[in-house]
Amino acid sequence: MLKKKKKLKRRNKMENLLPKPREMDFNAPNLAVTWKKWKQNMEFYLTAVMRGRTEKEKYSVFLFLIGEQGRDV
Repeated sequence: MLKKKKKLKRRNKMENLLPKPREMDFNAPNLAVTWKKWKQNMEFYLTAVMRGRTEKEKYSVFLFLIGEQGRDV
Protein backbone atom coordinates (compact mmCIF):
# COMPACT_ATOMS: atom_id res chain seq x y z
CA MET A 1 0.00 0.00 0.00
CA LEU A 2 2.83 2.40 0.86
CA LYS A 3 4.55 1.71 -2.47
CA LYS A 4 1.36 2.58 -4.31
CA LYS A 5 1.13 5.94 -2.53
CA LYS A 6 4.76 6.74 -3.38
CA LYS A 7 4.19 5.87 -7.04
CA LEU A 8 1.06 8.01 -7.11
CA LYS A 9 2.91 10.96 -5.57
CA ARG A 10 5.75 10.58 -8.10
CA ARG A 11 3.25 10.42 -10.97
CA ASN A 12 1.42 13.51 -9.71
CA LYS A 13 4.73 15.40 -9.53
CA MET A 14 5.48 14.41 -13.13
CA GLU A 15 2.05 15.64 -14.23
CA ASN A 16 2.78 19.01 -12.63
CA LEU A 17 6.24 19.28 -14.21
CA LEU A 18 5.29 18.43 -17.76
CA PRO A 19 2.87 20.57 -19.72
CA LYS A 20 0.08 18.73 -21.49
CA PRO A 21 0.47 18.53 -25.27
CA ARG A 22 -1.46 21.22 -27.07
CA GLU A 23 -4.64 20.39 -28.88
CA MET A 24 -4.00 19.12 -32.41
CA ASP A 25 -4.13 21.97 -34.96
CA PHE A 26 -6.15 20.68 -37.90
CA ASN A 27 -5.80 24.03 -39.67
CA ALA A 28 -2.00 23.84 -39.87
CA PRO A 29 -0.54 24.44 -43.34
CA ASN A 30 1.30 21.09 -43.32
CA LEU A 31 -1.05 18.70 -41.57
CA ALA A 32 1.19 15.64 -42.04
CA VAL A 33 4.13 17.26 -40.23
CA THR A 34 1.87 18.73 -37.55
CA TRP A 35 0.27 15.32 -36.92
CA LYS A 36 3.67 13.59 -36.71
CA LYS A 37 4.97 16.10 -34.15
CA TRP A 38 1.73 16.10 -32.15
CA LYS A 39 1.60 12.31 -32.04
CA GLN A 40 5.22 12.13 -30.88
CA ASN A 41 4.59 14.67 -28.11
CA MET A 42 1.48 12.75 -27.08
CA GLU A 43 3.43 9.48 -26.88
CA PHE A 44 6.13 11.14 -24.75
CA TYR A 45 3.48 12.57 -22.45
CA LEU A 46 1.61 9.29 -22.06
CA THR A 47 4.84 7.41 -21.35
CA ALA A 48 6.06 9.91 -18.76
CA VAL A 49 2.84 10.82 -17.01
CA MET A 50 0.38 8.02 -17.61
CA ARG A 51 2.61 5.07 -16.67
CA GLY A 52 0.58 2.55 -14.70
CA ARG A 53 -2.74 3.94 -15.88
CA THR A 54 -5.28 1.82 -17.71
CA GLU A 55 -5.64 1.93 -21.48
CA LYS A 56 -9.09 3.44 -20.98
CA GLU A 57 -7.58 6.34 -18.98
CA LYS A 58 -4.89 6.89 -21.62
CA TYR A 59 -7.52 6.81 -24.35
CA SER A 60 -9.62 9.39 -22.51
CA VAL A 61 -6.62 11.74 -22.24
CA PHE A 62 -5.90 11.21 -25.94
CA LEU A 63 -9.49 12.05 -26.90
CA PHE A 64 -9.44 15.14 -24.73
CA LEU A 65 -6.15 16.42 -26.14
CA ILE A 66 -6.89 15.60 -29.80
CA GLY A 67 -9.67 18.17 -29.56
CA GLU A 68 -13.19 18.38 -30.87
CA GLN A 69 -12.12 18.31 -34.52
CA GLY A 70 -10.06 15.20 -33.92
CA ARG A 71 -12.94 13.43 -32.23
CA ASP A 72 -15.16 14.31 -35.21
CA VAL A 73 -12.77 12.67 -37.69
